[in-house]
Amino acid sequence: MLPVSVEEPFDDPDYLFEPQIAGHRLLLRRQNSAVKLFTRFGNECTRQYPELLAMPTDDDLVLDGQVCRFGENGYIEDEAVMERFRMTQGMKIREAAAAALVHVVVFDILQRNGEDLRALPLLERKQILSRCLDDNPRYSHVLYLPDEGKRLFAAIREREMKGMIAKRKDSPYTAGYSEDWKKIHRYSYAVVELGGYRKDQFGWLALSQGSPAGVIEKAVAGADKGMFYATSAAVKTGEDRNFVYVKPGLQVKIRYRGRTADGLLRAPEFIEFV
Repeated sequence: MLPVSVEEPFDDPDYLFEPQIAGHRLLLRRQNSAVKLFTRFGNECTRQYPELLAMPTDDDLVLDGQVCRFGENGYIEDEAVMERFRMTQGMKIREAAAAALVHVVVFDILQRNGEDLRALPLLERKQILSRCLDDNPRYSHVLYLPDEGKRLFAAIREREMKGMIAKRKDSPYTAGYSEDWKKIHRYSYAVVELGGYRKDQFGWLALSQGSPAGVIEKAVAGADKGMFYATSAAVKTGEDRNFVYVKPGLQVKIRYRGRTADGLLRAPEFIEFV
């Protein structure tokens, strides 16, 4: 089940609100004491996370959650889980698991001891989940706040977390995108210069203090594209296999969803020319 994006946080007595956890989605299946792990696309990733194979329950379960990793400061390290996910060598995986354990934040239950729970209302599923899965250093239940989305989102902004998920309290669990679950991103804003554009597909090269900061791909209207390309030929400075470069100077306001480990803007979106 996947959330649709909405722009603003809201309050609603029909919804509960959860923090959006940085990492990647994980479906967990325990059957006859054996645990298997899958991505949201159905790809098995059990060998990637050996520290998660001791699930704190005696039941057979199918769970939905997010795998993440907490740093020493208590904040989630956004890139760390994906580094682990991309590992292929067993020895490196075991070494990584010993050095920096991952954690699963569980937010839903789909099945218990062979019983399909997906048609039950969300709140009822959460009550079942709380009774059959214990917290331990590797597993925890997601915290949620009923009714008051704006209050939770204010706390998310303060801690610079990824965003928030709003879920209807009575929603069943269904496959694919659903209006019953809504995602609200926490955006940051900046003014950057344009330093070039992609050759093979649309994308403007963003510069911050003269250094590459990412590629703007989203929310650019046709008229804005036309204005840029009409003026870029006169200030072209060179090109390579991937980009045509222009003399910096044209500034745009953008919004973005935090930064990657190497300092690039994550998913920058165009707002307007400055």
